[in-house]
Amino acid sequence: MLTLLLAVALLQDLRPGATERFHHYDVRIEVSKDGSLGITETMRAVAAGHQIQHGIYRDVITRSREGAFWIRPRPLKVGSTSFDGAPVVNRVEHSVGSDRIFLGSERWRVEPGVHTWTLSYETDGWLQFHDEEDELYWNATGNEGLLPIDELRVEVVLPDTFAEDAIRLDAWTGRSGSKGKDFEVVDRSDQGVVIRSTRVLDPGEGLTIAVFWPSGSVSRDSQPPIEFDSGRALMTMSVPLGIGLLFLAWLLVGRSPTSGTIRVESSLPEGLSPAAARHLSAMGYDDTCLAAALVSAGHKGHIVMGGASSRSMLVSRAEGEPMEALTDDEHVVVDALLEGDNEVALTKRNRTRVMKARRDLKDALQSEQLGHLFSLNRKWVAIPLVAWFAVYVGGAASGSMLGFALFTSTWLTFWTVGVLFMVAIAFALWSQGGKKLGTWVAAGGLTLFALLFIGAEVLAIKFFADQLGLLATVACPLMMIVGLVGLRAMRARTTKGRQLLDQVEGHRRWLQERLADELRASDPEHASVFYEAQLPAIVALGIETETATQIQGAFDHTLDGSDPSFRRPTWWNLDDD
Repeated sequence: MLTLLLAVALLQDLRPGATERFHHYDVRIEVSKDGSLGITETMRAVAAGHQIQHGIYRDVITRSREGAFWIRPRPLKVGSTSFDGAPVVNRVEHSVGSDRIFLGSERWRVEPGVHTWTLSYETDGWLQFHDEEDELYWNATGNEGLLPIDELRVEVVLPDTFAEDAIRLDAWTGRSGSKGKDFEVVDRSDQGVVIRSTRVLDPGEGLTIAVFWPSGSVSRDSQPPIEFDSGRALMTMSVPLGIGLLFLAWLLVGRSPTSGTIRVESSLPEGLSPAAARHLSAMGYDDTCLAAALVSAGHKGHIVMGGASSRSMLVSRAEGEPMEALTDDEHVVVDALLEGDNEVALTKRNRTRVMKARRDLKDALQSEQLGHLFSLNRKWVAIPLVAWFAVYVGGAASGSMLGFALFTSTWLTFWTVGVLFMVAIAFALWSQGGKKLGTWVAAGGLTLFALLFIGAEVLAIKFFADQLGLLATVACPLMMIVGLVGLRAMRARTTKGRQLLDQVEGHRRWLQERLADELRASDPEHASVFYEAQLPAIVALGIETETATQIQGAFDHTLDGSDPSFRRPTWWNLDDD
């Protein structure tokens, strides 16, 4: 099967009004007794320097797929090539599943006018054998030609003579998958048939024939045997192999000890700061750790927080003696933010200080807990991923598809990252839309844009899957996604970490179930002080909204300020400039 493509460059001195096209396209197919095909194609075309400049080239299928992991080789041998009756140079480039035959050279240009190219070649492996008949199924021109064809003529010469009515013929015209019947039988003999198109074939259209004749004239053992595609099999098997190894690693090291008996506790475990409790619960750092550390430092009388303006918050050193010493992680946050100053506004101008506070707090918490209370087990994620990628690359290399596979994988991986990024932003915009029309418009526009990118990715996967297979095509994007999930899932607490977390969970239950009752049973002044003392843990455990709803009744009679015994937190300045 052939796909006609044309070399593209620029040419000066073009004929005004010239239209490049094939006037005549003749294909002669000789079927040999050994099953090979000898094909001669004569192409008479108008060249005007647009599509045709240095010559033309043809793509010839050299192997086709038969099942998921089997291929049928289609050996190709190029014979003579000519241009306007004189020999012309040719060269062949190999790619995945096909060879490209160039007729011409970059060293010379095709003059505008009518020219004739001739290409002869041999190919094998195209016959199909049925119980009583042999069949030749052949796409005479391919369906990706760039020029229209005014008249296409196809002649099939069989390896023996037969009764004319024993030779059957069918043909189809149009684009791939079309069932057009725009052809006629020009000649029929006891050794073959000749047909031609009855309309102009537009770019992208072709003619496919199916010729049947009685069995016995061609040796059925002569066809190239199908081959096992070990490269594609390895690339495909790399996916379940990688996922299986990751799952095995998770079974070995990624499971935390089961929870023990959780007792309701009125405080966090001794020596565990609110930020450390958050870090242990999440088995990693997030900005809630920073918020919990700041609230705790404020409660202990070291800093005062409040509104510097409508768009920023001011952190200041508190006056007087602190009520309680800071923990090590709280120290690093206060020191990083203030850096010897008395106050700092948390604005973009001071983002370097904020980033340093985050980094220092993360380092301090990890040095306290990592390896002692929980492990990240990143090497147990890396090893299966490296094995996965090694098998994938090995399969691509053994199947002579390394370049194509790496290009496909790299492109799809970066494209997938972009798609996931757009989907995440669109989801965030929909979630935060509220009553702002601009946000809804932005969310809708980004969603539409993301859908277009998703559609393009689906089409690309379908295209690449024809060569590599579906699993092999999505292996690298899937590797990235599974790796990110594995990094989170592989984290596991130690026995000590599990025990501390059970105590943290016990305090969470106390805050959720008993705090409101404790506040209602206390006088307003004691209740406000007591609630303030619980705020760092409430922030650390992420139950601010839930706790506020449950205890609302406890402060209803003091929120309006009518009760002078109610005390607001001294470390929180509500006055804005």
